[in-house]
Amino acid sequence: MNNSSIRSILEKEKLNGNNFLDWYRNLRIVLRAEQKFYHLEEALPEAPAANATAAVRNAYTRRCNEQQEVACLMLASMIPELQKNLENLAAFDMLRELKVMFEQQAEQELFDTVKSFHACKQEEGQSVSSYVMKMKGYLDQMDRLGYPMPQILGVSLILTSLSKDYDQFVQNYNMHSMGKTIAELHNMLKLAEKGMPKKAPVVLAINKGRIQKKNKGKPLAPGKGQGKGKAQLAQLAYAPKPKIPPPAKKEHPAKDTVCHHCGVVGHWRRNCAAYLEGLKKNKASGASTSEKLNGNNFLDWYRNLRIVLRAEQKFYHLEEALPEAPAANATAAVRNAYTRRCNEQQEVACLMLASMIPELQKNLENLAAFDMLRELKVMFEQQAEQELFDTVKSFHACKQEEGQSVSSYVMKMKGYLDQMDRLGYPMPQILGVSLILTSLSKDYDQFVQNYNMHSMGKTIAELHNMLKLAEKGMPKKAPVVLAINKGRIQKKNKGKPLAPGKGQGKGKAQLAQLAYAPKPKIPPPAKKEHPAKDTVCHHCGVVGHWRRNCAAYLEGLKKNKASGASTSVLQMCSYFPYDA
Repeated sequence: MNNSSIRSILEKEKLNGNNFLDWYRNLRIVLRAEQKFYHLEEALPEAPAANATAAVRNAYTRRCNEQQEVACLMLASMIPELQKNLENLAAFDMLRELKVMFEQQAEQELFDTVKSFHACKQEEGQSVSSYVMKMKGYLDQMDRLGYPMPQILGVSLILTSLSKDYDQFVQNYNMHSMGKTIAELHNMLKLAEKGMPKKAPVVLAINKGRIQKKNKGKPLAPGKGQGKGKAQLAQLAYAPKPKIPPPAKKEHPAKDTVCHHCGVVGHWRRNCAAYLEGLKKNKASGASTSEKLNGNNFLDWYRNLRIVLRAEQKFYHLEEALPEAPAANATAAVRNAYTRRCNEQQEVACLMLASMIPELQKNLENLAAFDMLRELKVMFEQQAEQELFDTVKSFHACKQEEGQSVSSYVMKMKGYLDQMDRLGYPMPQILGVSLILTSLSKDYDQFVQNYNMHSMGKTIAELHNMLKLAEKGMPKKAPVVLAINKGRIQKKNKGKPLAPGKGQGKGKAQLAQLAYAPKPKIPPPAKKEHPAKDTVCHHCGVVGHWRRNCAAYLEGLKKNKASGASTSVLQMCSYFPYDA
């Protein structure tokens, strides 16, 4: 057979139940190289009629032979336990059966990857290289599973999970809108790590000074402090605190920054004289600028502008610049069309200016609508990137707190997802659902397990309703710890007589005989009503019990144990029973 060197990638790692995605990708590569991939996408057609031509019969025979060859190639790259179940199937039917068999494996792998990625943080003392490579591995794994994350989202998530030592680096990165790839960010972080000063043991030195400060002014014991280099310390009985020099002042940190208000380089908007003066005027006049473009709401303002112009059928003025004026000998219709377009463009420009604060109007009043929008995008591009970074950071850090209702938690997470969508970086539905599930409290572990087991694939709204129903069915937690603590604290007084006059009040006749408050009797939790009644057994496929309680599975374990045979692969294949 041809292309033996390419086929070797299938022989190196056979399909064993845990590597279906890698095996399927290698199979596609081999069959595309041999121009036989269509056998996986199309089933074998019906046999030609008896009176068909020789060419039709030969084409059908050739296709049957190729399909048989592909099926044998697939079987040869599997472990024997899978071969037994699939050896009588054609290539198309075999692949369809394998996809059904391992579909849940891919979904569970995606959930575990998202959970690990979401929980990954740079630990204290961990090198930045190992941290970035670990995060990149999770991103590559999601890409391999068919759910790639946009480059800018991946970079933002890596930046948000860095340790506090890199806060200045993250601030500079966002300020200058670098927009690097993960590989470029990795190199920048390694350089930043090399330039960081090593931490001195400041806390230990201070603690030493505090501990020995009680001996200040006392004479040293005879013979102490007289060694080489200790002449000065001989006069003191404590180690003085080391003098730590103050950090060097930054040299004009805003010297390369563009002001978001006036567009001048050299200062931030919070220090802009024109901006501060405008705030004073607006405050004095009582005018509201919340809906006008003011430097902080460019994305919302631009969205409202698009809505208005689409309603008036003038949105094209933002996408196309004004053409050149027609020639002198142009027809009247051409000149009239140009004049009408100039008037509309001027009208759009005036509408845009009227919806801005005065400081922006001064800089943009002489521009046409198309040029004005282009200038605004350059001016506020960094604002959008910073907003995306802040949203990703908050989303990544969001967890369901103890006692927080599941509705408020899901709505908060959905708000972050909607915000990323509004900024132009939507997250796939299944990734959003997985991130919401991974950040639930431990009370919902059973819910998450059932959700992944049944591969529900719900939308966020449907998941929200399911979580609300699960929350209603949860028993309320009794204050067990408080009751036990009360009993333990007062147990030392058990058997002692009460002080005179105590415990004689109304309703305290029984307590008068005891000097401690007994622990309240807490009823045991109600037993669940057949928790496996809707569960499908992963061994025999019958509904109503788990695999660990399956009679057929337990009987097979006994037989295998008696014969000494290895059951690790057989147990894996038993998850997906197949009726030949």
